[in-house]
Amino acid sequence: MQEGKRPNLVFVLSDQHRSFGDQLGVMYQRYAQYAAEQLGCEIVFAEASDDDSRTSAQQNMIEMGCEGLIMTTCSEALLQRCVDANVYFIQVGNSISDPALAEFAANCEYYIGSILVDNYQVGRNMVDALYEQGCRKLAFIEFTPGKVTTMDDRARGMQEAARTPLAHTCPIREQNSRRMSWNFEDLNLIFLSAGGKTL
Repeated sequence: MQEGKRPNLVFVLSDQHRSFGDQLGVMYQRYAQYAAEQLGCEIVFAEASDDDSRTSAQQNMIEMGCEGLIMTTCSEALLQRCVDANVYFIQVGNSISDPALAEFAANCEYYIGSILVDNYQVGRNMVDALYEQGCRKLAFIEFTPGKVTTMDDRARGMQEAARTPLAHTCPIREQNSRRMSWNFEDLNLIFLSAGGKTL
């Protein structure tokens, strides 16, 4: 972005499990940059892994004069700051699961909505593809159920597509009382949506 020129759009990757340096983040950035160029917009990218850094990033970008904010997370406080500054807000890669926040967003003229893939079908497709390759003994490490809606949908699709129940667990860092008791020699593949360091 040229010095002194305000951004039309700001993409803040605001999930502690993601960055613009990983494969998903690179994809987000590439597509967002392409769309911005086609629309003649200036876009900047920032990362924010916790509430304090999200608040700081949002305030800084609003002060820079941005007209639209793209984020992977949403809260009433984030939306209210956008309303106060007349800045439009869109969520990508996730959706609002909290009923009270969903109602607040529905009545917010600056909340455009959310963009996400059909994670339920993605989960089914992954299992179907593996079954076609002869894999039958599958397991996955998931986020704590109810914490991330996209992962809940994906896990549900995987479970429903599997001919037999999938072995699964949550990351040890989130559930210290649980430990993986799998015999890895009995598995064909492990789906990993969280807990990479644990594995």
